[in-house]
Amino acid sequence: MHIKYDEAAMVCKVFLWGSIEYINEMLSIIILLNKEDSDEVKA
Repeated sequence: MHIKYDEAAMVCKVFLWGSIEYINEMLSIIILLNKEDSDEVKA
């Protein structure tokens, strides 16, 4: 029982960190796209 709980905790941690990294990547891509769009509007 204890081992299964630890395994579940590890899976949750990995999933959380993976989600955070994925969200950060998506945000940086969105920011880059927005910068390109605003540059085009200025020009």
